[in-house]
Amino acid sequence: YPSAYGSTTVNNGGDFSGTSNATPQVAGTYGQALWKLRTSLPGPSRVQAKGFVAGSKYTAKQLRTALFLSALPTAGGFTDGAVGVVETPAVADTRFAAEGYGTYRGALNKSGGIASEVTRVVNLAKGGKVPARPSGEVDWFRVDSWCRQQIWGSWGGGSYLSAAKTPLPAPDRVGWPTRTAIQDACPYLARSRNPG
Repeated sequence: YPSAYGSTTVNNGGDFSGTSNATPQVAGTYGQALWKLRTSLPGPSRVQAKGFVAGSKYTAKQLRTALFLSALPTAGGFTDGAVGVVETPAVADTRFAAEGYGTYRGALNKSGGIASEVTRVVNLAKGGKVPARPSGEVDWFRVDSWCRQQIWGSWGGGSYLSAAKTPLPAPDRVGWPTRTAIQDACPYLARSRNPG
């Protein structure tokens, strides 16, 4: 998450960046989208129950997926935050590791109303068109999900479901070095966390 204050890099390098900045921005975007979904429904259907976050119409999974797929990737590269350090070019493979699905800036529209990012999330949660996603994103997050499940155990909501349903992509050390490094190292990380 780059700061809303004019940054073009993934890790900003300014005074207000990182998790301290990203967490309230993304949580606020999710919260505003949830509020917008609930207020679009009449009467008691606005309450949360049995996995639905707004009546019997919108599930928590739908809203989370909309949040992920409505995030926009940055075009900038990376810095280490030090003064005078030259920014490295953007590399899609590395960007996924640092930025995930993309960014939210928390910028309000000119009238001071709901952020346009919230509108994007709400529209997608309601069945709108998925914004164009970067090439290779599905395979990258499949490997990421697979690795996390190797270490911490399987779950039903990740990008990797099973070898039959979502097979891993072939290693590609030239085009996708970070993804391939995760794929290569993960079995060893899993064994070190769960010996025996």
